[in-house]
Amino acid sequence: MVFAIAGSRKDYAWGVVDGLASWTGIADGATQAELWFGVHPSGPAVLADGSGLLSDHLADDQAPLLVKLLAAARPLSVQVHPDASLAARTWREQQEPGATQVYADPWEKTEMLVALTDFTAFAGWRDADEAVQILERVPGTQAAVAALSRGDRASAIRLLLQVQPIGPAVQALQSAFLNRPANERTAIGAAISEYPQDAGALLLPMLAVEQLAPGDALYVPAGVPHSYVSGTGLEVMTTSDNVVRLGLTPKAVNVDAALAALREDRQPVVLRGAEHLHPPGAPFSVELLHDGERVIPSGAYRLILAIQDDLDVQVGQERRTDGDADGGVTVSMGTALVATALESDLVARTAGVAAVVRHEAL
Repeated sequence: MVFAIAGSRKDYAWGVVDGLASWTGIADGATQAELWFGVHPSGPAVLADGSGLLSDHLADDQAPLLVKLLAAARPLSVQVHPDASLAARTWREQQEPGATQVYADPWEKTEMLVALTDFTAFAGWRDADEAVQILERVPGTQAAVAALSRGDRASAIRLLLQVQPIGPAVQALQSAFLNRPANERTAIGAAISEYPQDAGALLLPMLAVEQLAPGDALYVPAGVPHSYVSGTGLEVMTTSDNVVRLGLTPKAVNVDAALAALREDRQPVVLRGAEHLHPPGAPFSVELLHDGERVIPSGAYRLILAIQDDLDVQVGQERRTDGDADGGVTVSMGTALVATALESDLVARTAGVAAVVRHEAL
């Protein structure tokens, strides 16, 4: 089956004022943060013709990916996502009466951010010796530095989150980063400015800083700590909204759950300027189509998002939900076309930019 869809908008505090307006056509002065294109119950996409939700027609296993447009003006929380085993086990435990609700669904959350503008992120672990050198310049962190020096990241995290007084320690991060590259100084400055009393800022010296140019991608497997700082991007992930936070947020922080979700055997992957973005082991691939035409084979769930300019897609004749009898669909900028695995090959054409997202079997 084939469906034209519009995204579900999320207006989080870290978003850009009218940051999604070029895609939605709505400039209302809100901090617009994300547009969701998928079937997750926290933000199901709507059919472009207004007749209902994509989730009315496709089950989770028929639409296994969630695609977002993301606009960040301020740092997002330091966070971790669970792998499949942890998510499923915790979800089962949550069904017991009185159980603490940690996760929004029973699925792993693995994601990739494709930069549409210059984009800055903290992701994965910085070299421990380098992190120690930075933290040694921050008052109150001696115990955490000792733990990190002996390779005990979990204890270092707990100790950093307990530092008091927190304000002077956070402010000291600015001078602690003086000898670091400019993009790192800017990133830490943004965190300090936005969260001057949040102990989560003290975790940032433990994380590596990644600077992406348009077209670069950052793959973040489940279990990898990260915090997006600023920029606009395309985000592709497994259909999950499972997040546990360690700081830099007014939302709930769950240190125990976040530490349990960490996977020391997984690292982020940066892909720079690749035509086809498919990190090893990723359950999805992304291709940015620039002013051209592409055949998109059947056999997997596919989503084609019109990022710049409209998009024309030729599809099969059967099980149509919109478009002309000849199987052509025009997808307007900021909307998408989804096709299930059983639908035929698609041919996408654009004079602008489109993202071709495909589910990849592992």
